[in-house]
Amino acid sequence: PARSLELLTRSLELLTRLCSLAMGKKRPAPEPELTGCVHDGELYLHDGERVYSSERDWQGSLVQVGTLGANGAVELLVATRKPPVPPPPPPRPRDHPPPPPPAPPPPPALPPPPPPPGGPAAAACTCRALEWGRKCSCGAALGLGPLGGGGAGPGPSTLSREQQLQRVRQLTGDISEHGRLKQLDRAVGAFEQIFAEGLHPTGYAYSTLLNAHVLAGDLAGGARVFEAMMASKCRPNLVVYTTMLKGFCAAGDMTAAVHLLRRMAHGSPPLMADIRALNTFLRGCVRCGDAVAARWAFEMAGSAWRVVPDGVAHVALARLLSQSLALKELRAHVEARREERKERLKAVAAARSASPPPPPADAPLA
Repeated sequence: PARSLELLTRSLELLTRLCSLAMGKKRPAPEPELTGCVHDGELYLHDGERVYSSERDWQGSLVQVGTLGANGAVELLVATRKPPVPPPPPPRPRDHPPPPPPAPPPPPALPPPPPPPGGPAAAACTCRALEWGRKCSCGAALGLGPLGGGGAGPGPSTLSREQQLQRVRQLTGDISEHGRLKQLDRAVGAFEQIFAEGLHPTGYAYSTLLNAHVLAGDLAGGARVFEAMMASKCRPNLVVYTTMLKGFCAAGDMTAAVHLLRRMAHGSPPLMADIRALNTFLRGCVRCGDAVAARWAFEMAGSAWRVVPDGVAHVALARLLSQSLALKELRAHVEARREERKERLKAVAAARSASPPPPPADAPLA
């Protein structure tokens, strides 16, 4: 065994040398023992004859910059000597920047704001759901915008009722245009302008701002608008719920989408999803590959919602079943759709045969 081990070791050494020669690589020469020295404030290394720089080149090799004299003095090469740095010229008088202006005096301290009408409970309220000039359950008035400007806002508008509605419609149109261009800051500014002029937003203004948040991908801001609309006298309708549902589905948050559909059904008054809301939810399921949520939506459509799924809904469910490899369920679903189509065609044929034939075109009028 010892002889075999020795032969194996020599073979490995020979193979290593052959590989080095084939790749054009040479074994690096051992570096000499170096000693540090200082010359003109710079650190150098020397081996007794040659002087090297303290910094290596990009290959990690030593760089010779001079030689070591007989008396131990460092003699640098001419090319490696650094030229002396000339001192900077003295600054001229016009180069001096002007002195900074004196700081303005601090403003006087403002008196503390009056306590809110709701008492200590209102002062401790941290509710962010009811914003844009509304009042929360404790009676504390919030600011005029999403950042909470504070104060009770301007007084009532001096315009007539028709002029107020026309102005609100104009600002709502601005919100819609900014939302279409995904200019969320301008849309929020137009909404805050309604309160700044002493007006009251309509339900359409709330829904338009909610749509602007959804189009911009700001679901947190859309949720605040939705909660503010819930707290005001403008109750959200099915279109507003579908817009919020679209935002959750586009973000892939199907848990929040299911919660929103259940909140619609248990609201006051309760709202049931229609075919548009069902298709919006199923598109989100296809985006996330959530076949369980799609099955739940089909069960709710046939029981509580009383919605008849159309072709778009059936195609979405079939796609999800194929993605989840539920082939038996997919085959049963396709066969059920074929039977429904046959029954529908039979019903149409029976209705046509039961109805009297139309009179000929050249028949005289009675």
